[in-house]
Amino acid sequence: MLRRAAIDRRKVALWLSVVGGLYGGAMLTSLVIGIASLVFDFGGDGVIVMLLVGAGGTALGLLPVTVAVVNAPRAAPAAALAGVLLAVGVLHFYGGQGVRPVWSAAHDHPSGVRAVGSWTTEDIVVRARPDEVTGYRITDGTVVWRWSPPGQEVVCAMSEGVRGSIGLVGHATTKAPCAAVTALDLSSGRSTWQGSVRPAVGRWGDESEEGIVAIAGGTAVVREVDGWRGMRLADGSAVWFVKAEAGCAPQRLAGGPDAVVAVELCSGRSLVVRSLTPGDGRELTRTAVPIAGDNPTVAVLSTAPVTVAVDDNTLRGTHAVLALDWQGLIRSRVPLSSLEYDLVLTLSTPLADFTARPVRGALVVGDLLIAPAVKPGDEHSYGNGRWGPSVGYDGRLVAYSLTDGTRKWTAELDEKVRGIALDGTGLWTLTDQELTRIDPRTGHRTSNLSIHNARQLDPVQLWAQDGLFACVTADGTDDDPPALVLG
Repeated sequence: MLRRAAIDRRKVALWLSVVGGLYGGAMLTSLVIGIASLVFDFGGDGVIVMLLVGAGGTALGLLPVTVAVVNAPRAAPAAALAGVLLAVGVLHFYGGQGVRPVWSAAHDHPSGVRAVGSWTTEDIVVRARPDEVTGYRITDGTVVWRWSPPGQEVVCAMSEGVRGSIGLVGHATTKAPCAAVTALDLSSGRSTWQGSVRPAVGRWGDESEEGIVAIAGGTAVVREVDGWRGMRLADGSAVWFVKAEAGCAPQRLAGGPDAVVAVELCSGRSLVVRSLTPGDGRELTRTAVPIAGDNPTVAVLSTAPVTVAVDDNTLRGTHAVLALDWQGLIRSRVPLSSLEYDLVLTLSTPLADFTARPVRGALVVGDLLIAPAVKPGDEHSYGNGRWGPSVGYDGRLVAYSLTDGTRKWTAELDEKVRGIALDGTGLWTLTDQELTRIDPRTGHRTSNLSIHNARQLDPVQLWAQDGLFACVTADGTDDDPPALVLG
């Protein structure tokens, strides 16, 4: 009996040593990492939690750990090493998988200026203000070039996309129609050509607008007062002109690799959506969309398949994303507002708005429409701090089939969506504290990156490439910098 009791005591001592070493190694590692994070500005929320857990755990467990190690000192070192590895693994999972600022641009001046849009190329982030377009090197934030419209003109339009390194900029004098277009080489900031436009009356140069200029294949296309003009992207020479239909006025324009999509607002309360070939302007399809109002909001979300969002601002009118087939028929409708969700097609707000190239919330990926969605109760308050109650949001992405309009998946997020971007095969969403990569086919999360040492409050135009995330804001005079790259 005495021998068995001695064996039992040794087992108890061994287990005490293992548990004590494991506990002590984990707590001390957490404490050291937390202190290092504060001293060297190492990380964000994850390491702060490690500091608090490590400090509290070390203080509470100092006596029992000491007793355990004294009872069986030979097992303690191995257990302590396991505790170190455990703490490092927890940090890597919760706080180490993250991004932090690589660089940020200096704040805007004067205080009232706002950006109207942005682009990226392989190595340049471009931010356009009414008075100036700036190119930043994506790796280090160096200002590579600046370009301003001639004379006292301001930027009033931008193409949605670029081809190679060429983007289109519309510009005009203040209080004048957007009557000039420049092809801008985004690698150097130099103009390759400049042309004139016969603009619609009332398009003011100090109130920039989307859907005036576009790039389709190797053609620059502009919206004019009575139709659509195609010019060679290489030199600006005119190659075709398509007149708007009788009783119709040009409304929106978008370009893709293989098609131009032109939307016309017609008398008799209808929209006509036409797809044209970029090379010669030949009509491919024509679709008439009935509306109930005279002042609809229209956005072209995709040229392949042709997808347009229509909100005609009446109670019983058309409020849907419409997918069109190559026969000109409406093949599916996705309501902007349903019993489940309201879709957020544009992330811009009146206080943080890109007027020439808006911050898109909705993307068309293959045969899916993917967009942020909101519902009642998403906004909630918690706690009362020094500056009043804190406000939080529930966020999500939803995907709908453009074949039949049915919902395919929902991906819940930690916060409301501030930015969204494609990186080739994946879809990235930016919230206040995280970058989340989602498989667009299934809605499954494939990666979560915590954002350290930066907090995104306003919607941004988000660009993702080669492990870097460029965030461009409209208001660069307040808390958020004009441009920020995370990596």
